[in-house]
Amino acid sequence: FIFCFFFNDTATTEIYTLSLHDALPIYEEHNKVGCLYRKEEELPDWYNKYMALDPGYGVCAVGWYAVDPATHDVYKYREGRFENEAMSTIARKIKIMSVGEAIEFCVVDGSEPNAAVELNQHGIHTVLDRDFAANLQDYSEKGRKRAGIERTRDYLSGASGPRLYISEICEHTRREFQRYAYDKNGDPQKENDHHLDETRYMISSRPKADTTKILKRGS
Repeated sequence: FIFCFFFNDTATTEIYTLSLHDALPIYEEHNKVGCLYRKEEELPDWYNKYMALDPGYGVCAVGWYAVDPATHDVYKYREGRFENEAMSTIARKIKIMSVGEAIEFCVVDGSEPNAAVELNQHGIHTVLDRDFAANLQDYSEKGRKRAGIERTRDYLSGASGPRLYISEICEHTRREFQRYAYDKNGDPQKENDHHLDETRYMISSRPKADTTKILKRGS
């Protein structure tokens, strides 16, 4: 069974074809844009802003997000990728990249508390993704990852109400969606995942939506 993800672009149309067992499940909605928005589309200033960071191994991935407080839709509008740099250096750089933006918090991999401490020391309010997993039946790192992948799938499809939209300029994120894979045991492979991991941390930090209180898009 194949899921196709259509990226509509002014210049080209890319079709990502991924099997359920080879990648994060992607959503098809009759050739409509599932979760891509063009870089020229400006997001309102009153959207809430967040960051997510995956320290990784040699690669640190950072994502910037805006959340519509009415629909709870999440927009990934910027990404950063830092290779073989100290966390203190990365912290200084992302603060510069975030000038003028009221970032509410940065969510970080729960297995990397030292990264959170470093970011907090540089004035970046940081929380751990595991802080949002108290109600999970399986609180282990593997369990949190599985739950986060399921939650991200829901946001991509809109099945839970809110949706995840990714800016076309987030090339690393888009590329990793294409390459993300599972091993023969059905576990996610630990590669091609830095930006998808931080995306998962962000989605995992979102409160479970009360769909009765969510405004319909365009209302």
